[in-house]
Amino acid sequence: MKRRRKLLEEALTKALAAVQEDGKDINEALAEFPALEDELRPRLEAALWLQGQKSTLDMRPGYQQAAQRRLVAQARQASPSRFVVFFRRMKRFSQRFQWIARTVLVGFLLLAYGFALFQVSDLSQAAIPGDSLYPLKLFIEQARLTVSLDPVQDARLQVEFSRRRSDEIAALIFEGRFDLLQPTVQAFEQEVSRARLALRALQPRHRSQAVALSAELSNMVESQNVILGLLIQAIPEEARIEVRQAMKVSYK
Repeated sequence: MKRRRKLLEEALTKALAAVQEDGKDINEALAEFPALEDELRPRLEAALWLQGQKSTLDMRPGYQQAAQRRLVAQARQASPSRFVVFFRRMKRFSQRFQWIARTVLVGFLLLAYGFALFQVSDLSQAAIPGDSLYPLKLFIEQARLTVSLDPVQDARLQVEFSRRRSDEIAALIFEGRFDLLQPTVQAFEQEVSRARLALRALQPRHRSQAVALSAELSNMVESQNVILGLLIQAIPEEARIEVRQAMKVSYK
């Protein structure tokens, strides 16, 4: 097979030279190779045709350089450099990291805000009239009543708030804030009145809880009267009027 292929190549070279250089036609050139004529003829015709098309197939001046430049440009566009790939990856990572960082920061701020709010709320429970956190204390109390859907819990909260107003009266006396006694005593009277109404609402269906909370409220009022009876002797005369008013509050 290899030997025959070599013979065909040599015969094609000689036949092509006979046509182009010696001026023979195809039949005359092939006549010199009768054993190879059937295989040699199509090859010789194809070679002569290609030789005739050489002028149209030759690259125009500058075509190869232009093609190389286009190829390089396409390669750069299709396959970016390692630096570009690295930069793009870092940019995507940076964008993702920024999103994660923002999410973590927002979560941290919300957590810090919640913690600070809890701390302030806890501190406000010790506030008394005149303190900066006292309005917050009253707001939280009202919020607790608003979200409560249980009548027993409502009554329990009213009793607790009555006790707070009672403690605030004593605290104002100890700190000498006599000018704030009047509104605080009025608030105490209102809380006791609300507690009384809430306890009455419990009587039909929650009698045992109503009895227990009523006893708690009664004991608180009696204890307050004892404390105020001791403190009234140590305060100015003009402040004693409000203290006596607070001592008149009783639960029936």
